[in-house]
Amino acid sequence: MLHRVILSFILHLCYSQSIFTFRIKYSSFQMIRVLPIILLFCSLTTIAHSQESAYDSIVRITTRELVNTDPEKALENYQYLYEISENDAQRIRSLNLKGGLLLYFGIRDEALNIFLESEKLAIKERDYLALTRIYGYVSAIHKQTNLLSASRQYLTKASEANQKIKDKSKQARFFGNIEHEIASIEAIRGEYQLSLEHLRNAIKYFKSDYIEEDINVSHHLYYGYGIVLDPIILEYYST
Repeated sequence: MLHRVILSFILHLCYSQSIFTFRIKYSSFQMIRVLPIILLFCSLTTIAHSQESAYDSIVRITTRELVNTDPEKALENYQYLYEISENDAQRIRSLNLKGGLLLYFGIRDEALNIFLESEKLAIKERDYLALTRIYGYVSAIHKQTNLLSASRQYLTKASEANQKIKDKSKQARFFGNIEHEIASIEAIRGEYQLSLEHLRNAIKYFKSDYIEEDINVSHHLYYGYGIVLDPIILEYYST
């Protein structure tokens, strides 16, 4: 079975035409730094190559190599992953990978449709980790189009889903990121005091006892998202 799937994948790469009507030109898209992308790709599990399934092997090759060198082929591969998925968990992962990459290149409308499709499967599976990521993605899409109220509503959904995650370390990280995104929205609205309150909450979560390794909070908040433009202020709130 494994050999047939791998062979099918190789033939797919060699002979299939693009399933997309567009062609990505690298200079045409702004590389958007968005929170959910970082959450998604940092969460991928590294598996020893000898123990990988065909599915995991395609994920690894596509995410580590093709995303940066040939994003159009990466999108094709993520679609192919959906086609060979054996269960809803794999389908959710495939959809989120594809949607995340589309969002990364600013193709928001198609990305939104994919995340809404993934949401239905995640609700069915009660996959709260996936739901937290999905709502983070959708929030980012609305934020980029200046629909701040909708963006804020999806962060509330993300927070509710995150409450049900059993892994306290992941839960604390997500809460930190959710609070940080809320702070970003409030800063855009001009509610700076409220923004700082949520920023303090984010830092509290990042310094939670549930997270064993140290997180460079100033670097994470300032260089990753730039909510507060003065690093001295960040340093003050990080101590």
